[in-house]
Amino acid sequence: LPPEILAAIFLLIPRDVGDTSWIRVTHVCHRWREVALNDPRFWSVLNSVPPCFMEFALARSKGAPISVHTSEDTPDDTLFKALSPDRLQEVSLNLTAGGRTVLSHFTKSFPILETVEI
Repeated sequence: LPPEILAAIFLLIPRDVGDTSWIRVTHVCHRWREVALNDPRFWSVLNSVPPCFMEFALARSKGAPISVHTSEDTPDDTLFKALSPDRLQEVSLNLTAGGRTVLSHFTKSFPILETVEI
């Protein structure tokens, strides 16, 4: 299969919140690894991933729009500190009173933001 088709298939892998098992596709063979590592779209959906993985994913996503989904009551705001406002396309947050500090990052302009769920 051409790399574009293989990448499109990889993008269909379910991305459950908090689950990074989809990354196993990069361990199948060298070709799959190259396709996945070099496609920014594969790294642009962040579903409650650990802070150390966020930095890696943001670097791999290059300039692609980012979707952030978290089910944590008090999400780590590391991502929102590191993320450029012009890259955030979709946000879904599950917050309790302790997670309100994350909202302070939303005082800026987000030119491509399409969806916000709180």
